[in-house]
Amino acid sequence: VSQSRYGVNGNKVWDKSFGGKNYDYLTNIVSTPDGGYLLVGYSNSQVEGNKTGTNKGNFDYWVVKIDGNGNKAWDKTYGGSKHDITTGAILTRDNSFIILGYSYSGVSSDKSSSNQGDSDIWLLKINSVGSIIWEKTLGGALEDKPQSVVLTEDNGYLLASHSKLSSDSGLFYGGYDWHIFKLGFDGDVLWDKVFGTNGDDYVTEVISLDKGFLISGYTASGVDGDKSSISVGQLDTWI
Repeated sequence: VSQSRYGVNGNKVWDKSFGGKNYDYLTNIVSTPDGGYLLVGYSNSQVEGNKTGTNKGNFDYWVVKIDGNGNKAWDKTYGGSKHDITTGAILTRDNSFIILGYSYSGVSSDKSSSNQGDSDIWLLKINSVGSIIWEKTLGGALEDKPQSVVLTEDNGYLLASHSKLSSDSGLFYGGYDWHIFKLGFDGDVLWDKVFGTNGDDYVTEVISLDKGFLISGYTASGVDGDKSSISVGQLDTWI
């Protein structure tokens, strides 16, 4: 994990590296209320280098808190017995953090719920010092790979994933579909919707608008299912 900060003129102010002896990947940076940053990623390093937490499985979530000068305040490792991969992170209105990713782990270590499929959404809420407030496992019978999460006006969350759902779920088009979850403040599912075509549809981001949300992704499909526009090329942006 390498973190650099540049001034208003593009001149480097500082740079820092964090990691162990194996693979350490950075997926998200979140600004913190104290002027620092939360570095969110996943790692299969053991206790070595800058990493102080023992691996729980293969890849685990790895979160590093740094101050405004790049000095490490703390780091935490979260995971189960298999692969746990981070994909998103946000600051909440109560100055906690939501860490988003997907997990192949069953009930083990920090994960308290069984998977419904091969990979499920694994959502953590942590406080300002990295302690887990709650964690949730969401998903269908096959695969779920969440990509983005945003706050909603009611202090809940909207979460966007591309998922492979079973044909008997009643929520299925084909291949990967967009699976959208509305969650309450405590991470409980209030509703979920599926959008897609008979091909593979991948989601990349969700953003909040004044009214509603904008969800983006890409697909190879033409007019089919929820998609009303013809295909322009091999892969097209779908909003």
